[in-house]
Amino acid sequence: MTEQTQSPFNEWVEKLLTVEGGYANRVNDRGGETMFGVTRRLALHYLQKELPPLASWSGEMREFRRDMAIAVYRQEFWVPLKLEQLARWCKPIAFELGDTAVNCGKRRTVLFLQRALNLLNWEQRRWPDIEEDGILGPTTIGILERITDKVRQRQLLRALDGEQYAHYAALARSDPSQEENFAGWLDKRIGNETIP
Repeated sequence: MTEQTQSPFNEWVEKLLTVEGGYANRVNDRGGETMFGVTRRLALHYLQKELPPLASWSGEMREFRRDMAIAVYRQEFWVPLKLEQLARWCKPIAFELGDTAVNCGKRRTVLFLQRALNLLNWEQRRWPDIEEDGILGPTTIGILERITDKVRQRQLLRALDGEQYAHYAALARSDPSQEENFAGWLDKRIGNETIP
């Protein structure tokens, strides 16, 4: 019997749901009340947009189901960040971008990526600098897809982790209430993807 392979989305979302866990409503979590990592605000947004699995949802976060979270993650992060296409190029980087976007936002994640690409271009000898606009367009994707060797992909992954670390450190330095989140961010968000 042949082993069935999981789709990249299913593999990513299962890892994400493991990290995010179930219901949370911690005082110093800026996301507020969440279930499976989906904030109440985001869940209500998709309830209003009538995303099919949410049609029967009452609006209570403790009743927000796993299948609803999966639908939100696909619609809010996987599709707009073109992670299916990027997973065909380099699954660990696609997964890292998706995970970072869930925790830091899509625009900020793309800015991290664009800054990292500009720093890794060897004074534009590998590729030209790109505009750091937070938009994942054809220029950014085209440059990503030119990075085909594992060494350079690992460098990019480390640079993305560095950008994310700097973001978390700045949050904790500017708001001491976020210090309690800092260790968790390091444990669950930095170095969670690897390229062999």
